[in-house]
Amino acid sequence: MATNKSTTEKHKEVRAWLQCKFAGETIPPYEIREEIVEELYRLMKRNEAKDSEIQLVIDDLRQATSEYKAEAQREGRILNQVGFTPAALSQSGVTSLQTLNGVANALKLRDTSDTSYLLGLAELSDETFKVAEARKNTQHLTHQLQKKTKAVNIRENERKQELSTLDEQAAQQESEFKTKAKEVGFLQMKAKQYSSSLDKTKAVLGQRGLQPSLFHRELVKKAEEIQKVEDKLIPMRAKLKTYNSLPPDLMLTKAKIETLKKDLDELQAELMEGIEELHL
Repeated sequence: MATNKSTTEKHKEVRAWLQCKFAGETIPPYEIREEIVEELYRLMKRNEAKDSEIQLVIDDLRQATSEYKAEAQREGRILNQVGFTPAALSQSGVTSLQTLNGVANALKLRDTSDTSYLLGLAELSDETFKVAEARKNTQHLTHQLQKKTKAVNIRENERKQELSTLDEQAAQQESEFKTKAKEVGFLQMKAKQYSSSLDKTKAVLGQRGLQPSLFHRELVKKAEEIQKVEDKLIPMRAKLKTYNSLPPDLMLTKAKIETLKKDLDELQAELMEGIEELHL
């Protein structure tokens, strides 16, 4: 509940409460600040509320004790009037009376009437049923947890096996990688050696007057050009052959034949020149 008391007023109440609680003993020192006083004040209020609740329970127990005593005195007077005292009971009767008393205390009955016993037993039966249901649910939950735990353990073992396999593969791949790295290093070294050797060879050939036209690439290019010339000669030779079959007295035909022969001679000369260059 909200309060309009000042910090000073609250501190006075807290101080008085602490003096009462410590009952003349030395109160532990504390810093007097608004936050600390507020916290101690709330603690005091909660403590007073608890004390009030405990006092109510004590008062109720005292009242119940008084009622039990009054009931015991009343029943004792009745038993004395009829001449029935605890001393007159047999051993089995005393045992039964003690049993009834123990049951009443166990069931926390306010009196020993039949109705109280029946209500107490009914409440005990209901609590027993609830406990049995809770136990059943707990057993079911435990069974489910055991199944899940088993499945988790199986998956964990599978993951461990997979991890072990991956570790083995990683170790093997690492070994292969090292081997390939060595091979790559060796090949790079050889490539450098070959490149250096090639440069030296080119320099020597250049000093000796080797023409670039004799390199493999140029020779291949020349061979392709010669093949093209030969391909052109094939239809011209066939055409020349048809002209040779004409009558020799035709001047025009002879002129064409001479022209074709001249062209053929030029192509053949070009072909021979290309072949000679290949042989150089």
